[in-house]
Amino acid sequence: MKASLIITSLLCLLLAGCATGKKVNFASTVERGGVVYTVHDMQPFTGVVTNCYLDGKKKASVEYRNGLKDGRTIEWRENGSRREMSSWREGMRDGEQLHWYENQGKLFRGWMTKDKWVGECTGWYPDERPAFQVCFQDGQGTGKTIVIKWNKDNLIRKFTDVRVDGEWIEWDSSGRITRREKYLNGKLVEKLN
Repeated sequence: MKASLIITSLLCLLLAGCATGKKVNFASTVERGGVVYTVHDMQPFTGVVTNCYLDGKKKASVEYRNGLKDGRTIEWRENGSRREMSSWREGMRDGEQLHWYENQGKLFRGWMTKDKWVGECTGWYPDERPAFQVCFQDGQGTGKTIVIKWNKDNLIRKFTDVRVDGEWIEWDSSGRITRREKYLNGKLVEKLN
């Protein structure tokens, strides 16, 4: 009796998981009004949408819930190396945002809440030395945009509607600090270099 109850419970959990955890190819989805559906379905999609390069290698994997990005989104380059990984909740970037160089060294790491940059964001040079580090006041936008360029390829990271709070440090490719400032509530309070 106990064994059949356990088996029945496991089957119910398995079937419930399959009902909400569909996996489909990007080509079989359509976006209507910012919400993703499978082509012939009227219900917003819940599950994982994948996309591949022509040779069949993974290009992207995106988790959806009720037609909106919700969970992890991962993108790969044609050579199979990771390009970026982002966390989403109810259609907005929410959580860790990571980008990698082709050699798989970290390029950028930051955090977002409801599509706004929060806390510490860091960028690196290809040799893994730091390029910049800046802290944002949690969810407090000002309409201000800051742009940071680094390395020989002039990589650019653009932060929109942010308020800097804490230290903002930038390094050149030799490791020398080129900018070190301290901010409080979006206002520069001290230049440290």
